[in-house]
Amino acid sequence: MLAPASLLYGVNLAGEQGASLIMAGMVTIIGILFITLFIRRQIQLTIPLLDFNLFRNRRFTSASIIGVLMFIVMVGSELLLPLYVQNVRGLTPRESGLMLLPGALLMGLTSVFAGRLYDRYGIQLILRGGYILIAGITLLLPLMISIQSSIPLFAIAYTFLMVGIGCIMTPVTAYTMASVPVQMITHASPMTISIRSLASSLGGVFLIAIMTLSRNNTSLVGMENILLGFHMAFWSLTVIAAAGLILSFNLKGQNS
Repeated sequence: MLAPASLLYGVNLAGEQGASLIMAGMVTIIGILFITLFIRRQIQLTIPLLDFNLFRNRRFTSASIIGVLMFIVMVGSELLLPLYVQNVRGLTPRESGLMLLPGALLMGLTSVFAGRLYDRYGIQLILRGGYILIAGITLLLPLMISIQSSIPLFAIAYTFLMVGIGCIMTPVTAYTMASVPVQMITHASPMTISIRSLASSLGGVFLIAIMTLSRNNTSLVGMENILLGFHMAFWSLTVIAAAGLILSFNLKGQNS
């Protein structure tokens, strides 16, 4: 617990106003060091808590990275959009939650449909289509942000974003499990859950840090300062989605 906690705290500290970047860097390095020591220890154990030898499998590693980037985009959008509509547009938490509801419902339905497409056609078509949709929406979001942006338009954009994530979630998870030998599946499942959870937490903290740093290092004031922070955070989300799209074209093989 100390390793991820140190890493999360270090990244979070970097975004706090008046915080020492040196201290934030030291805490982050300590977190990375503890994670490195943990990985080395797990590799040496006969029965490890998490078997990092899984990453010797290129297909597992590629699919895991793609899945991690997808989760960062999902958590990041779920975090940033409510903050924007509440802090800039004045919506209540209930209203911002209702804005996200259609996307959440459609993501669940899309995941079921995407699973069937994966069984029939394999990973490549559904994965690339989903990431193209995600990258397109994350590119659109920072361009939409303003003081007078349409809330229904954001709801529609978020819905399409969740459809893209739904297209990826089930297929990439199934592909990740199918990429390892049967005897390794018991290790692959906890590893996948662990790295996605850690990456999602780090992604959310990273995006908030980017937003805060942007606001703290500008001469803009008032609402323009707030909008700048949101723009930088959403553009960072766009870069993450673009990285997932590029990697999706390198993922080879069918579902078998």
